[in-house]
Amino acid sequence: RSLAIRLLKRAAADADLKAGGTPLAAPAAAKTEKVAVIGAGPAGLAAAYRLRLMGYGVTVFESLPRAGGMAAVGIPDYRLPKDILNHEVDLIRRLGVEIRLNEPVDRIDPAKLRKAGYAAVFIAVGAHEGNTIGAEGEDKGYDGFMEGVEFLRRISLGQKIAPRRKVVIIGGGNVAIDCARTCLRLGFGEVEILYRRSLVEMPARAEEIAEAREEGVKIRFLTAPVKVVAKDGKVTAIECIKMKLGEPDAGGRRRPVPVKGSEFTVKTEMIVPAIGQSPALPVLAGRDALAVGKGNTVAVDPATLRTNVDGVFAGGDCVTGPATLIEALDMGNRAARGIDAYLRGETPTAERPFAGIDTRAQRTKGFVIPAEAVQAPCLEATARVAGFDEVEGGFDAARAIREAGRCLRCYRLMVWE
Repeated sequence: RSLAIRLLKRAAADADLKAGGTPLAAPAAAKTEKVAVIGAGPAGLAAAYRLRLMGYGVTVFESLPRAGGMAAVGIPDYRLPKDILNHEVDLIRRLGVEIRLNEPVDRIDPAKLRKAGYAAVFIAVGAHEGNTIGAEGEDKGYDGFMEGVEFLRRISLGQKIAPRRKVVIIGGGNVAIDCARTCLRLGFGEVEILYRRSLVEMPARAEEIAEAREEGVKIRFLTAPVKVVAKDGKVTAIECIKMKLGEPDAGGRRRPVPVKGSEFTVKTEMIVPAIGQSPALPVLAGRDALAVGKGNTVAVDPATLRTNVDGVFAGGDCVTGPATLIEALDMGNRAARGIDAYLRGETPTAERPFAGIDTRAQRTKGFVIPAEAVQAPCLEATARVAGFDEVEGGFDAARAIREAGRCLRCYRLMVWE
């Protein structure tokens, strides 16, 4: 089993917090240029943090009443306690980054921003729009039909959603699993996921799937929605069709194919589709228009994250589509380097890629004692569904040291000219 790098990093961060926290680094000498960041999600906050350390004045514009993007309104507390997220946001504010909440930016006017002193713009609006499932009646506004990202956002912002006797979630990714596990914690009677492929193709993390099933979530595989059934404006059922797996699609997963004559109905009082998200991009004023790609994502230079509009950069889920927090944070850091180079009239130093490096032949040159992976403590299923307490515990010092001892010392393997 691979090394638990995430948990080891958490162990270091937990120890730092317990010890009072590392003092903040002081920003470099103040620069005259300011940068506007659109979106206070992981990518936007990472870019703001790095740019501020470089000495730039940074203002972040966020449409939501809370900073953090999908980390704040798309990941339930049982996976990401909000006190940890709020602490990180507070550190960024203390560096001098201005974060303006409840200020959506639907239209970007580069000329006006330049007059206001902003020499560059970083678009990091995420992907908060739920995709349609292609079922008849999904656009009718029925009571009991709610997009997965909207469902999680409402819960995260403290809005009440009355539990129902039965809820059906459509999808097989992490958002679908999060919706299902959240429903259990809210007191929904029966929670069932419909997924059009098999368990093998399910994109959610294996640990999340296993924990959801332990908690009581039912998963019906090889099933696709066809029609939303309602009475008096309220959801009563969903018509489905059975699927079989055909040839692999462009992503390598076997394509689901409808089985003729296999239609059936699942009674339910609520339907929550969660089959992916797309960005809602701001419009650029004047003659400029952002070049966009598949899924309404922003097209950027992969090295600098510059868009086709001078002085405008983009990163995070609005460029990649829904991805991990780590990928969004990485793009925010890369964007900061690209913006800094742009403002100094330089070209960013190219990163050295890992592509084409085969370490398999070198692994026999080292010696590491075989050891079983160290398990992090986890709440029992009955305790998990009783509330939103964090499910996974971190490593204590002893566990972290044991797990770190399994390291293959990759720094020795990854040296090349």
